[in-house]
Amino acid sequence: MKIVRENINEKFSEESDAIHDMGIGKKQQILKDLKNIGILENDVKFFDDYSFFMKSGKRHQPDEVFLKLQLKHFPFDKKVLLNYLENTSKDIRLVINQAFKDGIKIKDIEYIVKYVFDSVGNRQPRYSNAKEDRAAALLELNKLSRKKKDVEFDDEYNRYVFIGYTDKVPVDVNGKKYYEEKFMAEKMIKLDKYNQGSMMQVAMMKMRADVQYKHSGYHGESGVFYVDLPKFMMDEDYYDAIPEEYRDIIEKYKKKI
Repeated sequence: MKIVRENINEKFSEESDAIHDMGIGKKQQILKDLKNIGILENDVKFFDDYSFFMKSGKRHQPDEVFLKLQLKHFPFDKKVLLNYLENTSKDIRLVINQAFKDGIKIKDIEYIVKYVFDSVGNRQPRYSNAKEDRAAALLELNKLSRKKKDVEFDDEYNRYVFIGYTDKVPVDVNGKKYYEEKFMAEKMIKLDKYNQGSMMQVAMMKMRADVQYKHSGYHGESGVFYVDLPKFMMDEDYYDAIPEEYRDIIEKYKKKI
């Protein structure tokens, strides 16, 4: 039975790994450091570049010590991203864009964002507006991951969102006043679907529409709608009402949120 290697690269068997057997190599260094703080390999998810994260539901204490190990061993680009997400008040969209420019894959950025901002085991977000930053980061990732046709569509069309409802409008026919139902909009607002602040406006509009129409005994069509229109048709930040020249198009192509 052979128990001594003739050189460092020689294996004891086909199934063994020389680097693992000798206890050297990047992953072995990481596992050794993890073991020193009481964390097992099965508790950790490894990426191909040896960045590593606690698995969902696993113990995440001591948090600061584990973070120090991540910042010690991570590749430089992910180290920068993780450090920004954990410690900075910098605009989250700028952080995400820089990570993308640094060459980190979209799916990896998304994983790290969710890891940092979501609760994992005993871990909690580090600051009060973490929820908003998480949403803003994911919206920015959606923007960065668009296909060419989606970019072209966004360049050519505006999306308008509005509270819509039917109302009885007076109509004069041969001197006599009649009432007919007409679809109305409180205000049409240009929406940036990749901006968290803009998307929060939609949530507020839905709350208002529910109170004002859905729960008030109103029986006509109502709710929050959006419509995509070419920029050469409508390009103002908002309109106080549905422009009559585009009413037919808006009513035909509107979609309820």
